[in-house]
Amino acid sequence: MIKSLFISKHSSEVLELQQFADANEIQLEAKSFLKFSPVDFTLPSSFDVIFFGSPRALIFYQSRYSIPQNVQIASVGGKTTTLLRSMGYNVAFNGENHGSISEVAKSFQIWLQDRKALFPVSTKSLGTISKGLPSDQAIHVECYKTEIVPLKLDTEFDVYVFTSPSNVEGYFGENAIPESSAVIAWGESTQKKLDSFDIVPITLDEPSLQHLQEHLSKM
Repeated sequence: MIKSLFISKHSSEVLELQQFADANEIQLEAKSFLKFSPVDFTLPSSFDVIFFGSPRALIFYQSRYSIPQNVQIASVGGKTTTLLRSMGYNVAFNGENHGSISEVAKSFQIWLQDRKALFPVSTKSLGTISKGLPSDQAIHVECYKTEIVPLKLDTEFDVYVFTSPSNVEGYFGENAIPESSAVIAWGESTQKKLDSFDIVPITLDEPSLQHLQEHLSKM
């Protein structure tokens, strides 16, 4: 069993993982290399569907606008769907059961048909879900700014878990991966960013803390 673990999330986001670490005597450090701030934006006159790719996108969108009653709501899945439902919204498309993010994108495009979708996104969004759609079907509104804040870590870990491409950039701004350490990527986009740093990670099929714990239990 591993003895130490790093994950690029705030400690408040990984309480479940902290319990797992405590139970297995693993030293856990949770730290994000990102800073978020709101961006002024305006909505287009009309759209049929609104797609939320993260809880943060939902929160920053909601800080300025409510979700129109005449549009359907689509979600990437996981915590985003949980948050939407806790707010009383009906999620018409839930990507949670469609596999990897590329499969979610394909399933969403089929489900959307010829309707127009709004994507509230970060200034650093890769547009993974929308890139396969015709330009007249996908409307992007940047509703929050993502800034990378490189930080030097004082400790080396047995396993490093990276949860986004931007967090990978933030980490390598001040740090390197020890040769003896294992690396886990939260999903395909993060895997590709790690590849660019010549790191070959284990990539989670499902980006969730529960799935991560299952992998860690086998290491």
